[in-house]
Amino acid sequence: MGPKIHSSIAAWPLLYQECWQLDLALLMAGANATQPLAEAAAIALGSNLGDCLALLGAARQGLGALAQPGSLRCSPLFRTAPVGGPAGQPAFLNAVVLLQWLGSPEQLLAELQKLEAAAGRQRLVAWGPRSLDLDLLWCGTAKRFSPQLQLPHPRLWVRRFVLEPLASLDPNLRPPGQKLTAAELLADLLLDCSEPAPQQLPATAVWPD
Repeated sequence: MGPKIHSSIAAWPLLYQECWQLDLALLMAGANATQPLAEAAAIALGSNLGDCLALLGAARQGLGALAQPGSLRCSPLFRTAPVGGPAGQPAFLNAVVLLQWLGSPEQLLAELQKLEAAAGRQRLVAWGPRSLDLDLLWCGTAKRFSPQLQLPHPRLWVRRFVLEPLASLDPNLRPPGQKLTAAELLADLLLDCSEPAPQQLPATAVWPD
């Protein structure tokens, strides 16, 4: 018969394996804890210069590439009358998208400006015609008060061309800091609103449901 092995010594390999598994689990948990969390962001889209449908369709694809996989949600398109700016502007196509963004609001704003530039956006006249306008409405619960970025968007609640698509996309959504849903905010706005009613457009291959 061979030598007897003490039971505590025989258990060493199993003990080492359990410790290694525990260390690995703690390491993975620590790595996950340091990963930034995706924030829910809302973006208003508008275009009234050039091939508006194609420009918005390209912007939608660009936003989908920025969003966390599977998180992009898009309202229907609406045709809306211009609000402010030079007289005689053509009507806008407007929409709102919701997405999950992994990064800071400033980083998202920079990406939106890249998409605008790719669409030929030029800022020549205040509130003038534009090939693509991407307004960051909110990014999680972040608050910003700089000249470059104000969050939540200070004019969100008085813009029918924003609230109409937002309420169409998710009527029960409560924007950050708001007690009312998107549908309730729109109903309040319509109590004293002289803007023409936006026209919801049917889905197309460029802008599907």
